[in-house]
Amino acid sequence: MFKKIAISLLLVLVAIIGLLQIDDELHPEAALWVEQIKANGDSQAYYYLMGIFAKSDENPSDVGLQRYQAIRVSQEKSDANKTIVSFKDYPDEKKLPIPTGEKFCKYWEAGCLENLLKNDADIPALLLNNAVLFERYQKFMQFDEFRTLSKPTLSEPISPFQYLTAGHRLESLMILDKAQKGEQQVAIKDLSNKIILLRNKIKLQDTFVGKMVFLHMLSESIDIMSTLSNRYDIPISESLTALTKVERDFLLPVQREFYMGYDMYQKLDRNPEFLEQGGNIPGWIVRILFKPNISSNYSFSVMSDIVNKSQMEQKEFSEFMTARTIDDEVGYSLRNYTGDVLNKVAKPNFMEYIARFHDVNCKIVLFNNMSLINEDKLEEIKNPYGLNDKPVFSKDGKKICFDGPFEDDRNFRCLMLKI
Repeated sequence: MFKKIAISLLLVLVAIIGLLQIDDELHPEAALWVEQIKANGDSQAYYYLMGIFAKSDENPSDVGLQRYQAIRVSQEKSDANKTIVSFKDYPDEKKLPIPTGEKFCKYWEAGCLENLLKNDADIPALLLNNAVLFERYQKFMQFDEFRTLSKPTLSEPISPFQYLTAGHRLESLMILDKAQKGEQQVAIKDLSNKIILLRNKIKLQDTFVGKMVFLHMLSESIDIMSTLSNRYDIPISESLTALTKVERDFLLPVQREFYMGYDMYQKLDRNPEFLEQGGNIPGWIVRILFKPNISSNYSFSVMSDIVNKSQMEQKEFSEFMTARTIDDEVGYSLRNYTGDVLNKVAKPNFMEYIARFHDVNCKIVLFNNMSLINEDKLEEIKNPYGLNDKPVFSKDGKKICFDGPFEDDRNFRCLMLKI
């Protein structure tokens, strides 16, 4: 009798263990995201950016292609051997230098725009000394495509956007130099063309870093155009359109962000080193604690919601932010306890990223209503968030700002008026 009970209990235990080995199917749309990231592609713009810092006598596209090939080989070895991505990169000592000094300050910091507008530097000489970098920045801005080709991982090398921000600043200084030499109308036109190019780049970006880099450039360019318009009393003939749904859309960067987690979860599946490096835990025990597809499906539900929120119109987003409750706790299940723990790991505040694009729309509304600002008719300027506040001047009167859902430490919701 005891033997029969023991056998029955053993069979039940085996059945439970067997059931706990079963994972869900990956959500069909999540599987589509994975395939889209894995799909072979090409991007001359990506190669060029990856090699933009090459020595002046080297071709950035050639260097970028070589870097990409080295990265992919390293990533493939990492996948096969479960090691950290490591490759021999372009030597730092050979890279083009990035210009420094107060003219290359962070534009949202106090006093930065004042530094840019001070006629205390030989701008033509500065442009000549950085002619290679400036030429490469201008060439990159003419590409009408971009795709990050490396596999999304936590150790993936980030594209050297700092060279683009330096080139962008050199171009801004050149435009300001034109205005200071009496070519104000030409400077305004150059800024208008620059804004068009920056907005096209925002649409193409497939990483959060890239999208935010170009949003910062756009915000700075609008502030400079506003400042020049007020300083030289030049009315702006054409209004700026609000950032569109396509420009605000987070689908491409979210897909890459999702893939990072998906790829990590697949590598953890039945991995004997699941609990510690060098460990030897049996794979079936790991499967009891962790299901890769269940984990990825939860991540997909969160990420697809972020995409949906990024496509909301501004007033709708504002209403969502007002109504939402902070109750996004991941529950713990018997089938995927460790996966639930991993899904609780802190992630960036994607709602704040979304809001920054709407914040720049506040700047655009203020820019388009500068005549009302100058006439002190602030009550006629409506906050695109749908809030009832009117814009408020800073204490020094140099900028005017709208309110919004998050703290605005980058002055996205503010418009610079004068220095």
